[in-house]
Amino acid sequence: MLDAVQLQTAGFLDTGTVNFISHLVGVGGDGLAGLGVQALFELDGRIRDRERTLRQDQEEAQTVRDFTDLVQRIDREEDLLAALEQALRRNLDADVVQIFLRPAEGDGLEARTPMLPSGETLQHRVLENAMLCRAMQKGGAVQLDAKAPTACICSLGVPGKGSYLCVPLVASGQVMGLVNLQARRPGHFTLRLQRIAEACISVVASALQYLRALDLAQEQAIRDGLTGTLNRRFLDEVLLKEADQAIRRKDSLSALMLDIDHFKKFNDTFGHEAGDEVL
Repeated sequence: MLDAVQLQTAGFLDTGTVNFISHLVGVGGDGLAGLGVQALFELDGRIRDRERTLRQDQEEAQTVRDFTDLVQRIDREEDLLAALEQALRRNLDADVVQIFLRPAEGDGLEARTPMLPSGETLQHRVLENAMLCRAMQKGGAVQLDAKAPTACICSLGVPGKGSYLCVPLVASGQVMGLVNLQARRPGHFTLRLQRIAEACISVVASALQYLRALDLAQEQAIRDGLTGTLNRRFLDEVLLKEADQAIRRKDSLSALMLDIDHFKKFNDTFGHEAGDEVL
């Protein structure tokens, strides 16, 4: 039977474990002398597994932090989706990355990364009705091998062989789209890879919601709420630029002004709601 020091020399135990066992033996005498090699192997194995798990958790957290820092510096939707695609390919070693977003109107999905030919869009029912997708239905990730009995029937998101992972883009309870990942190898998307994917996609969903809210606020700031026409604020911002360009190009610049005759009298007579209809 090997003692703890011999096991350390053979590379099976680290110094901390050896010191701990030596202390127990010193305190317990012959009571622990019968500690077998198998027990020592199991003890050291548990310690090494724990250290490995902690190291992987730290690496996983750092990956998500680095990606979050990158996303915070992005101010365009196209760049945001490109960053997500690159991160998923790099960190998950995915062979296929597809990103779909919900349109402003309708119940379907729009392919954003990569773009699909217009003719191919009609071949996939899920693009017409997003709720046909299992991940969209449950609002959570779906991960399976392509040949699994419960695999989805979807030629767009399920490869002929290998494995796939579908994760919805969700922010503040709103499902904004879907990310589909595919790999040639069955069982590729482990729980660890799934956690990284979900974390990165969640970061992008929140950033996407913020960018869209910001774009909407900026659009509303330069348009009249009733008619949707560009307002005085927009004119103040653009007129000087247009005038400078016309001077540099030695070109003409025209402005068209419209007025409604007797509009105040119309409002006083028929009320402001009728006046809104006129506008």
